[in-house]
Amino acid sequence: MNRSIEDIVLELPVIVTAVTEPTIDIPPSYESIFST
Repeated sequence: MNRSIEDIVLELPVIVTAVTEPTIDIPPSYESIFST
């Protein structure tokens, strides 16, 4: 596969979102526990 830097840069947000979204879904429950 021939990948240019631009292709990688364009895909980075998608990769970051895919990696961080499962972690983002958890904190709200923690926040509700700590805020009460």
